[in-house]
Amino acid sequence: MNTIVFIGSGAKDYRYYILEEAKKLGLYVLLLNDQPLSWESEYIDEYIKTDLTSEELITNILRKHPNKIKGITTYVEGFVPITATICKRFNLVGLPPKASMKVRNKYMMRKCFFNQNVPSPKVLNIQNTHDIENAGEKIDFPVVFKPAEGWSSIGVVKIENSKDLLYEYSQQSSLANEFLIEEYIEGPEFSVEGIVQGGEIHTVGVTQKYLSNEPYFEEVGHDFPATLSSEKFKEILRVASKGVKALDIDDAPFHAELRLTKKGPVVIEIAARLGGDCIPLLVNLSYGINLARESIKLAIGEKLNITKVKNNYSSIRIITPYKTGVIEKIPEPSQELKENSNLIDFRVHSRCKVGEYYHTPPDGYFSRLGYFIMAGEGKDIYEKASQLGCQIQMKIK
Repeated sequence: MNTIVFIGSGAKDYRYYILEEAKKLGLYVLLLNDQPLSWESEYIDEYIKTDLTSEELITNILRKHPNKIKGITTYVEGFVPITATICKRFNLVGLPPKASMKVRNKYMMRKCFFNQNVPSPKVLNIQNTHDIENAGEKIDFPVVFKPAEGWSSIGVVKIENSKDLLYEYSQQSSLANEFLIEEYIEGPEFSVEGIVQGGEIHTVGVTQKYLSNEPYFEEVGHDFPATLSSEKFKEILRVASKGVKALDIDDAPFHAELRLTKKGPVVIEIAARLGGDCIPLLVNLSYGINLARESIKLAIGEKLNITKVKNNYSSIRIITPYKTGVIEKIPEPSQELKENSNLIDFRVHSRCKVGEYYHTPPDGYFSRLGYFIMAGEGKDIYEKASQLGCQIQMKIK
């Protein structure tokens, strides 16, 4: 039986639909994971627990498997490099291993952008206190401090001066070996969603991204498609595609994040995987392009179908705690939101329970209580989602 292998699974509420699409395609779904089986059970056929950092263990498991392995894929950021390596070992469609290192290490990424004249922030590589102490002589404040191989904006902080920079490094230095100090880029943030197959870049569209208040950069919402002039839309796609080429991304989905400055788009970073936060669901709701399905078809070597069949609008608003503390009342939608015909989904994460303690930056990152998704035929859905998001009722002590 034709088998698709997923390496890692992530959080159910943001990734369930990808495994679901594999089943709809009639594939035998094999999940390799380093965590106990939980929510994934209803979407897969087989689960094997293993060390996802070991190429040899994964290779041996798949070589001994009785089914025909048609494709191997991941949508989890940290497993992109090992997935690329395993795909190459089995001569299957996948991201080139060298490209996988470029997309995971943001300093390598920046060097590729610099060499190929892709607009991106100036950057310093930080590995010790000495590097931090000399940073102020090489780059102007404000800057952005981040782990070189992080994800989900965890540990990403805007810094205004040398003293705060040294403090932030002291707080995070035990969590990673390598950090970056980047030029702060001012402007609204967008992402380009797409897939590369056989060297051909398919850009699907542009997402408007909403972030938490600085100095942190946690994502709190997205609209698809972004409201842009034709000129700015084309320029964002052009610069994103140039960044994809600079990283040698091929046979992989991509999620390119950019900021639109007065001088034009600047690439912040590019991931060789599907976008998170249910962005592929927004794309499907708005354009009828199922990126989850197409990424699986890519992995098993089938021809893609990236044809826009709808012209709608969709939004996700992420429900986050308004302060660090204990949940006394879990989030509830207002009556207006419940009755809104454009509401597609409202979810409170299973971990969000009365008595649960949540941290907000700088105490902790990626603290999410749930989300809701809306879709409709008009752009007014964006403003409506933001308005109704403000009516979510919760209590934190």
